[in-house]
Amino acid sequence: MGKRIPSIIRCGSESSIAVITDRGKLKKLKPLKIKRSRKSEMQRSIIAANKEARLLAASSAQVSTEQTNSSAPVTNENSFHFGYDCAADQYKGDNNNNKIVMKNTIRPPRPTKTSLRLISLYTRAERKDIEWENLFPQLRKAYLRGLDLHPIDTTKLDLVQTRRCNCKVMDTNKVTCVFKCGIIHNIHVSSCKSCEGFSLPLILMESHMVPSSPLKPQIAVHINVMDSYLRQLEVFSHQSITSIAKVVAAEFPRTVPRSYKSILAKILPIYAKMKNGH
Repeated sequence: MGKRIPSIIRCGSESSIAVITDRGKLKKLKPLKIKRSRKSEMQRSIIAANKEARLLAASSAQVSTEQTNSSAPVTNENSFHFGYDCAADQYKGDNNNNKIVMKNTIRPPRPTKTSLRLISLYTRAERKDIEWENLFPQLRKAYLRGLDLHPIDTTKLDLVQTRRCNCKVMDTNKVTCVFKCGIIHNIHVSSCKSCEGFSLPLILMESHMVPSSPLKPQIAVHINVMDSYLRQLEVFSHQSITSIAKVVAAEFPRTVPRSYKSILAKILPIYAKMKNGH
């Protein structure tokens, strides 16, 4: 026997269509949904009227521009006079509907909302070098002042007591400190931005900690650790900052900062310059 072709049955009472499949089952098909506009008849008539008005205005403007001389000077909208006197209007009609918009009028440019911004010609690395250079004289004074006030203790895993300014409330910062015996995270260090000599980098330097940034350091390294790194670089010619960072990462695998290599590459020359007194 040949293959059965499914037959279509239209239901008279309903708008749906039923199909008999090749297995003899009756399957009803859902009727197609007709998309209807959400706008009312009045809205659709208004839209159509506006469309016709725009088409008529565009065609009339095109005819008028073709008739006018192309070499005519461009004038402003306020300089046109059409011979209509508003004061002589006997019917006191609405004159706003009688305005004619000219395509070749000159309009002043609209003011932009974008504010003027100063564009720096320096890169980010150059700006940081300038900040280090400006901070260096005060940083060296804080380094010498800390050596006079507090003895160096390599066994402690805490900062020495620092001076306080006359302000009642000081800023509290969390700093990761690298000591000889370990690395401690989130040590609270008090500083003051308004008082001179009490900024966070100077407070850390006075506590024998070399800051990692000239503005708001998040990591600081003890000067005894920095001295050992400098000795390794001077004695062992094959030693590099990368190998030092690898040794520290192997000694303290869970606590060493991820950016420790780049921090050492920046602050080691600064500390060497500070120690030599240049």
